Amino acid sequence: MKTEDVKPGSAKKSSAKGNKRPSLNLDPEEHLLRKRLPPSLPKTETTVYVNTKTPYKAQFVRCCKLLDDGHTCITAYGLGHAVPTAINLALHLVDDYPALMKINTTTHTVHLADDVLPLKDELDSHVNHRNNSAVKIQLIREYPIC
Repeated sequence: MKTEDVKPGSAKKSSAKGNKRPSLNLDPEEHLLRKRLPPSLPKTETTVYVNTKTPYKAQFVRCCKLLDDGHTCITAYGLGHAVPTAINLALHLVDDYPALMKINTTTHTVHLADDVLPLKDELDSHVNHRNNSAVKIQLIREYPIC
């Protein structure tokens, strides 16, 4: 399982009033925060997982190639910080294929888990649970290519 190491001091703190979850304050000398990968859905040829690390233009070109190859449905997923990028990608595709596209959008919450690993022997490891927003966008071609 792939994980991402994050310094505990760099974790963002929630400032929303009424937040029932305590913020995760970890001493970087005592703990290491290891983020687990989110659960992934089955990947098909027409599934695009949008992220902020891949250049936007590359993701757009991939979607255009799928549409030009005759696929009738593309599904784009965005998680967390990539939600606006996924929405922008879908709107950009609708602009380039104006009379051909129908768009279905679903938002949901993804439950994520982080491992908090001790750097000292006398401390215990535990799992930190958190939620993140996600979006699923289906672009459906209403008219076949002639």
